[in-house]
Parts: sequence; C-alpha cells; structure tokens
Amino acid sequence: MTEYDPSKYTIETSIMSKYTIQTVEPSDWHCFLLGDMKTMSGSVIWRPAKGTEPNWFHRMMQELCFGIKWRKVVSISEKEK
Repeated sequence: MTEYDPSKYTIETSIMSKYTIQTVEPSDWHCFLLGDMKTMSGSVIWRPAKGTEPNWFHRMMQELCFGIKWRKVVSISEKEK
C-alpha cells in the first residue's frame, strides 16, 4: 500500500494556469460492496475518509442486512511497528 501524497494530484494545464485537486487521506477501512473479497476479482471497494468510518454497530448491521463487508486493512508500515 502506498503512502498518501497530495502532490500527486496537481494538474498543470498551461503555462499560466495550475489546478489542484484536494483529496483527503483515505481510511484503513475497506468496504467491499460487490465481488469476491478473497481474490479481489471484480470487487467494488469503497474507502471512506480517515475519521469518518462507521462504528461497529453500523458495520455489523450492513453485513447482516445487505451483505456488505467491512475489513480493516493494515499497511506494511503499521505491521512493522
């Protein structure tokens, strides 16, 4: 998993104009909406902004009612700590 770098999202269209797309840091939580969670083939994954993840009850109810699975994916740098 790559580190968050907002400088990657700067677009230069001409000599006089420069546009920046402001992004938020993604969360460690992944929401698997469709597809196979194990192989990630054909999966639709949504990552909310950091700090806006749903709580335990909300995640459990989404899994029970709609089959939407939430998993926390730990990056390699966090595993080393």
